[in-house]
Amino acid sequence: LQLMCVLESKYKKVNKWMVRAAVILAGMIVALPVMYYLYTTGYFGPISSRVRGLFVKHTKTGNPLVDSVAEHQAASPQAYYQYLHDSSTIAPFGLAIV
Repeated sequence: LQLMCVLESKYKKVNKWMVRAAVILAGMIVALPVMYYLYTTGYFGPISSRVRGLFVKHTKTGNPLVDSVAEHQAASPQAYYQYLHDSSTIAPFGLAIV
């Protein structure tokens, strides 16, 4: 992109779309053989199971985020008191005031 900006500012009468196309084409000529070499050496692996899970049809809601949260169990009253302590007993009074 920097090369395109320099060339466009230096040569005002040059067709800017031709310059852009030439820079993109040169980049592709360099990138494609490198990508092909990396592909043949096995550098690119299969898609991970987390990414695949985004595209698999979900049985419950169809939303992977909702389904993953729905798998968790509800907290017990002892857990609320252990982590929230007194605020778990005071919170209903605050909610009643609001």
